[in-house]
Amino acid sequence: HAQPTNNMADALLIATVRGLEVLTIHGSLTVGAYDISGLTLTGENPVNTYLTVDASAATTNAHFKDLFLINSVFDGSVYADHCYLSNVSNIEGFVENSIVAGAIALSGGTMFFIDCKSGAIGLGSASTPVLDFAGLTDTKVVFRNWDGPVEIINSTHSGNSVVLNVGSAAHIKLGTTNTAGSVAIHGICSKDNTSAMIIEEATRLDQASIAASMLAAAQTTPIHSDAKKMNGATILGNGTSGDKWRG
Repeated sequence: HAQPTNNMADALLIATVRGLEVLTIHGSLTVGAYDISGLTLTGENPVNTYLTVDASAATTNAHFKDLFLINSVFDGSVYADHCYLSNVSNIEGFVENSIVAGAIALSGGTMFFIDCKSGAIGLGSASTPVLDFAGLTDTKVVFRNWDGPVEIINSTHSGNSVVLNVGSAAHIKLGTTNTAGSVAIHGICSKDNTSAMIIEEATRLDQASIAASMLAAAQTTPIHSDAKKMNGATILGNGTSGDKWRG
């Protein structure tokens, strides 16, 4: 059975003695210089449970669930699901079914965002997720079924890559701090690109391309109107008040 405690040191001691792998957090908590590697830290939900992980903590293969994960620094691959992530650093691993906002500083390796949404409230929002490559090399970011705005900064190595598979709609901003690397965009996504990154967008759609494809289809197979008939009958009259159209 779970044993309640009001401090992290005792919680880890109890977990070690009893062989527990899941710590349930109530309220807010800052994890200091403790080793939570391989453990699952779960909250009630991202509204009620705030968690901050200090840079002094060991976090390799830690699992975070149902948390508002804010102002945190990691030291290895982590897994987060059903969380709200905001302003986190040195992150790689998997984030699933979560909202992502603010500064997200990568640590290298590969970062997956699966079925996640942007925390931005409109374009240019302060809560827009900004993924920072921070001059890293051979770093990969993969978005699967992503929705909403996202910004990429500081990609300076040709081995860096971003793959953005959009769910319903997205917007990607690529500024001038990105001098190398590649971005592949699939789905309905607008873009603001002043970078030097290689953009692969053969399967990207936006308002202009959708309108153009609809126009091309209409011109290829037009739907003609018959101005000489009304409900299948020949139109009589000339449309004036004394001779109204009728069929």
